[in-house]
Amino acid sequence: MSLTALDQLLVDSHVEDLIEMLDQILHVREDVSHAFAVSHRLRHSRPMQRTLKQLRSDPQAEALIRSRTLMPSFRLEQLLALPGGSLGYTFGRLIQALGYDPSFHPGPEYFNNLEADADYVNYRTFATHDLHHVLTGFNFDSSGELGVLGVSMGQHAAPGLTFIGLAFLLASWLETDVPYSMVSQDRDRIRSARYKFSLIQQGLEIGEAARPLFALDWPSLLDHDLEELRRELGVEPVREGLASWYSRTELVAALS
Repeated sequence: MSLTALDQLLVDSHVEDLIEMLDQILHVREDVSHAFAVSHRLRHSRPMQRTLKQLRSDPQAEALIRSRTLMPSFRLEQLLALPGGSLGYTFGRLIQALGYDPSFHPGPEYFNNLEADADYVNYRTFATHDLHHVLTGFNFDSSGELGVLGVSMGQHAAPGLTFIGLAFLLASWLETDVPYSMVSQDRDRIRSARYKFSLIQQGLEIGEAARPLFALDWPSLLDHDLEELRRELGVEPVREGLASWYSRTELVAALS
């Protein structure tokens, strides 16, 4: 690439906006609302236009976007009353063990009351995000988060989540000073950009292999057996390694 072309790319990319969004993403660990803000900020971007074009090519996703169907507010007691081994029961047990809020995402009012298609895509993406963790086996920590971001990239490349994944890769590349080949412990390797890239790649492959997940009727699937649902959707979950919730003994114990 010539320097002239690079200069034009940087001009077209609105460098100031990019820097401000990177700053927001670096504070996601302190406050997840920064992730919502970045996604909201990208609602009129070219990446969002690409995402909308892809989703609209699927009749079910197009119909869902037009209907603006809301996700229910999950209540822990309702999830735990579902059959053992089901998607909803597993979700309930995992978030109970982690102490998480089952409805962590903002409501429609945060996303302009879903006035535009892009607002609905952002709302829907976060409203179903934790269910993707359960379905794919990716952990609910920073390593598993990168895997789920990769799934989103492989499915419909939600701009906010894609940007977050790329930002964390950049941050990891800048913060480590030891070559990957010289690191022997997995818990040290997980900090490297190379390892994080592999997690995103793994998620990409899962997302591309699976059936479209965006327009699934998730409330009606909560009582479905998780393993059977994975087979129906073509999802091969991550069951080993630090990025998998199956590797956390306290979570596995909560399900037994």
